[in-house]
Amino acid sequence: MMLSEMIAAALAGDMPVEEALFENEEVAELDLSALRFDSVRFVKCRFIRCEFNAARFNSVSFENSDISNCRFRDSLWRKSSFRDSKAVGSVFTRALFKGVSIEGCNFRYANFSETLWDGCEVGASSLREAVLSDVKFRRAQFRGTDLTAAEFFKSPLKGIDLSDCIIDGISLSDTLYELRGAKVTAAQAVELAKLIGLTVV
Repeated sequence: MMLSEMIAAALAGDMPVEEALFENEEVAELDLSALRFDSVRFVKCRFIRCEFNAARFNSVSFENSDISNCRFRDSLWRKSSFRDSKAVGSVFTRALFKGVSIEGCNFRYANFSETLWDGCEVGASSLREAVLSDVKFRRAQFRGTDLTAAEFFKSPLKGIDLSDCIIDGISLSDTLYELRGAKVTAAQAVELAKLIGLTVV
């Protein structure tokens, strides 16, 4: 069954989309709000301006797929993953991520404000200019990730290792309290000090 057909059937019967593999599929401008996805793989799929608000994702993977400019407000993600995928400009406000991994992805301009990240890992990805304000991080990991000009306003980073990430121009509160307990390199600390007008000699 094609992706669009399975989605229509799931919406009509208030049933989840489950135990499925979709490859090289493309759907546009669909409202998939509150739909449940369980044990689903999306491989080389593209979603164009789709709505996933309040949708539920359990053991779902996006591989070489594109969900750019889609909306996932108030969505729930458990044990799911993104691999070599694009989510440029997508909106995830107030979403809950538990045991989610993001690897080799482009999430530039994505909006993650007011989200919770619990046991999540981001590696070798781009979150340039992403909005991560009012985020709660629990056991989150960032590896080799580009966070240039990302916004972390009111998002405590205690316990997070940013030492191999690019954090140039990140946006923080005036006191930089978000960085208390975070791990950065000496070179990064020098650049961060400039945010509060300090010159390290």
